[in-house]
Amino acid sequence: MNKSWHCLLLIAIALLSGCAHFKFQGYRTVKGSPEEVGPPVDRVIGYGVLELKKPYPSESSPILQVYLEKKIVQKIRYDRDTYQEEVYKKQLSSLEAFYKKYWVWCFFVNLALFIGEPKWEVALPTAAVIALSGSVVEGKPKPEFQYKRVQGSDGVETHFREYERDVPAVGEPLVIDELTTVHTDTNGCARISFPRSRFDTGIKINHAASGGLYIVRRVQRERIVEASWVKTVKMLGLVGGKAATIIQIVKHARAGLGPAAYIITIVVDVAGDIIFPYAVRKLGTITEQYYDWVIFKIEKRSK
Repeated sequence: MNKSWHCLLLIAIALLSGCAHFKFQGYRTVKGSPEEVGPPVDRVIGYGVLELKKPYPSESSPILQVYLEKKIVQKIRYDRDTYQEEVYKKQLSSLEAFYKKYWVWCFFVNLALFIGEPKWEVALPTAAVIALSGSVVEGKPKPEFQYKRVQGSDGVETHFREYERDVPAVGEPLVIDELTTVHTDTNGCARISFPRSRFDTGIKINHAASGGLYIVRRVQRERIVEASWVKTVKMLGLVGGKAATIIQIVKHARAGLGPAAYIITIVVDVAGDIIFPYAVRKLGTITEQYYDWVIFKIEKRSK
């Protein structure tokens, strides 16, 4: 290798390596992932309305079941480890900074010299080295940092989060008729023995914590239901029309439809020309009485 190539190699090494160093920039805090610490702390902020649960009391099982819910604020603690790091940023050497800025200019100057006095064995390789080193310098990632952990900077960062939740009210005392007390279980439910003699007059339930006073009793209601024979008639596919259709249905009914035949015969004998759907609607529905259970909340008036 001749002297010119040695010279070019030294130029390339000097330009590409340089004397870059890292300069202190300051400190930064590094934080780990937050971890839940200890059990949550619950704070009650209100109660729901007492609710009835099925099955309702009956003559065979006079047990009343009620459910109570409460609203809480759940406070959870989170900790995460922290430490400090020294931050260093890479600084360019004076040669690298100069070359980073002027390498294109150097390339064209060298090329111009070659054109003026063509010595390809020196000028062309020099131009190639300048171009290659310049592209490498431009392609370096920037900026570059280094970090060093500070000994003795370990710490813990603590913060809290609060969540509102509706949960079963566990262990709440319910006073029955100002005489006995029952407590809600882990599901927020309580079972109360309900005297049969009080089904219609009701019992009182008092929840002191929420100030709720309730009366529970059964009430008699009525509902309209469809007689069982109506379904049989509709299955014949002959619902509609007037007396002629009704007579046809009666013939089918008398052939073996049982009790429905008697009811349909009455429709024919009494109603005559009444449109059959109307007759079915009038004679095929009955009023049924049943018992329902209700809970009343008594509002306490302030004096």
